[in-house]
Amino acid sequence: NANPQMIAFYTGIELKEANAIVKQATAISKFQLILIEKPDLPKSDHEYFFDVEKSDEELYLFGVFHEGTYHSFILDTDDWKSSWKAFLEFISKYPSAPIYHYDRFDKDVIQKFANISKTKSEDLLKRFVDLYSTVRKSLAIPVRFYSLKDVAGILGFKWKNPNFKGYDAMLALVEWKRTKDQSIMKEVLEYNEDDCKALKVLKERLVEMINTN
Repeated sequence: NANPQMIAFYTGIELKEANAIVKQATAISKFQLILIEKPDLPKSDHEYFFDVEKSDEELYLFGVFHEGTYHSFILDTDDWKSSWKAFLEFISKYPSAPIYHYDRFDKDVIQKFANISKTKSEDLLKRFVDLYSTVRKSLAIPVRFYSLKDVAGILGFKWKNPNFKGYDAMLALVEWKRTKDQSIMKEVLEYNEDDCKALKVLKERLVEMINTN
């Protein structure tokens, strides 16, 4: 019930931020999604949904959901070049298609491998669309934390293993590298696949809001 102008006056923050704070409080108290501004998303006939898991600075799992199918690429410091090349070839099938991800980590990892492989990355990185930033600018959602699991969960997406989290995936990858136990990798792949699918659900909901407002 606070007046955003009064919040801005007494705290020194911008009015736009004060408005967002009030809308966030309203979203939580009324348990509803509130549009702050229309999302700005690229229009394309093709799109990729991308998510990274990592064990440390040595082992990474790239997951991509594209046209109804999940694809994975394991990049180990002992043997990353072939997987990196395969990943680049895969996402280059549609070279102008957006690559949706959540927060900056995934994009930073791509930049890291582009640097060590001396791959030109400017055009590739321009295709990355951060749905975390899009959501924070566009929506007030009745959640305390804007993790992908919280946000997509509010929109109705359910993970196969709701108790398995990013930290669990990290530990599992460490264990997999030590043992090469495929049952461990299967669990990580299922979790990563769900993350990629959750991105698709989130993007589709944002498009709905663009079309209905």
